[in-house]
Amino acid sequence: MKLNSQIKLLFALLAFALTMQSCYTEVVLPKHTVRKTKIDKDRIVNFTYTVIDTFDNDWFPDEGYYYEYRPQSSKIIKEDKIDVFLNMLYAKGYNIVGAWYRPTTINCYNNGRPVSRAESATFGPTFLILLSNVDDSIIEYDFYPLLRKPEIICPYNVEEYWVE
Repeated sequence: MKLNSQIKLLFALLAFALTMQSCYTEVVLPKHTVRKTKIDKDRIVNFTYTVIDTFDNDWFPDEGYYYEYRPQSSKIIKEDKIDVFLNMLYAKGYNIVGAWYRPTTINCYNNGRPVSRAESATFGPTFLILLSNVDDSIIEYDFYPLLRKPEIICPYNVEEYWVE
């Protein structure tokens, strides 16, 4: 009689184990995840640029919404890849009207007057874009909205980009 109850218990445990095994799902996480985003191949365009050398910032358009690139980490856009980066943003649906990039500059004139000795430090690069409409999702790419038309300190050798 005792053997019979042990066999029933064994079958009950076996049935329970089989039931639990069907509920178990093994999850394997990848070691590295790469965030892939869809690019709209129909929105590929060519960005052309010219170099502006001026003392003032009067050439910024009045219409549109300005955003400034302020990387929050070590993400840096290579100077020779700005057009590729702009094209990627455009393909993702951002309506870029124009963009401006000024590389790092040292000891310059600001608005036609020499920068004071206290200011005669290195000015880091400036990267601005102008969108035709507000789209704060671009913050994902470290672009932050400006509340007014921008001003580039020492606007020499500024690359101005536009869609051909």
